[in-house]
Amino acid sequence: VPEEKSERYAAKLQRVERMARRTAADLEHAQTQSFGWRGAFILGWSGMRGVVTLAHDLGRVPLISRGFRFPGAGEAVSQDQRR
Repeated sequence: VPEEKSERYAAKLQRVERMARRTAADLEHAQTQSFGWRGAFILGWSGMRGVVTLAHDLGRVPLISRGFRFPGAGEAVSQDQRR
């Protein structure tokens, strides 16, 4: 049984060491790869566009499930299918 515990301890120690190495590498990468103000602006703008789109789509689900019909929604789908 003591041998079994030492094997588990060694495996756990390896996982902790691997996690520490990955964390150190992530920190080093983050410090050397800065976006600058332009990159940060583009990243933020892209994220906001995605959040607004997601919020819009998720807001439609309860309305559709209650039977609300969005005017022109079928037309947009049928136009895309014609192509």
